[in-house]
Amino acid sequence: WGFRLQFAKFSAGLIKERPLLGHGTGSFKYLFDKIGHNTIPGWTGSLNTPHNDYLLFAVQFGLIGLAILLYFFYRAFMLTIKLDTQRKQIGQALVVSFMISCCCNAMLYTTVVGHFFILMACVLLVHSKNEEKYD
Repeated sequence: WGFRLQFAKFSAGLIKERPLLGHGTGSFKYLFDKIGHNTIPGWTGSLNTPHNDYLLFAVQFGLIGLAILLYFFYRAFMLTIKLDTQRKQIGQALVVSFMISCCCNAMLYTTVVGHFFILMACVLLVHSKNEEKYD
């Protein structure tokens, strides 16, 4: 947890520099390699993400990008409400568990779990649209 708290502190400093639009895609790794490696004692390697999707989005895309990410999660959750009971529970569990996981790791950036979430979100979206079409 010590390193992750330091990553969060470093990320907060970057967010303060450019809060609205962020530093740009891929900027976290570049900025960490340029200025961050000296700020975190004991961390010897490079760092691709701050191990938190919300911080990563805020650093790279600013508060606007973070708002878009949160809106994506909100829409995915709201679309699950239209599904039947069993799929609703599965969909809501998927969205909520993924949102919580994004606090502890960069799930959308680095892991197969992120790809799984995108796939399942697409399946839910397509299925809910097809149900509306045939009602």
